[in-house]
Amino acid sequence: MVELHPEATMAVAEEGCLFLPGAHRPLARPDFAVCRGLDHNGHTVVVRGTGTLARCLQHATDHLNGIVVEDHLSPGERSEPRRQHATVAADVPATWPT
Repeated sequence: MVELHPEATMAVAEEGCLFLPGAHRPLARPDFAVCRGLDHNGHTVVVRGTGTLARCLQHATDHLNGIVVEDHLSPGERSEPRRQHATVAADVPATWPT
């Protein structure tokens, strides 16, 4: 679970994803996040992040919740990442990202 700090401000940065190589879009996300979860022994783990780490925590948590970067875009913006990916798709190994 990601908690957003009440004093966090929105930061816009280019964001991409390993699931769509070559695609990237400016995306606004809070610049501070706290992730809470459990380790393999059931003990609570808390990870706090600012800047890029906050963005990564939110991005990864989105995936756990079935959300991808495109879901944050307006309908008109959603075709651009697919177009960007298509320009590099031939260079991406068939086994990507494994």
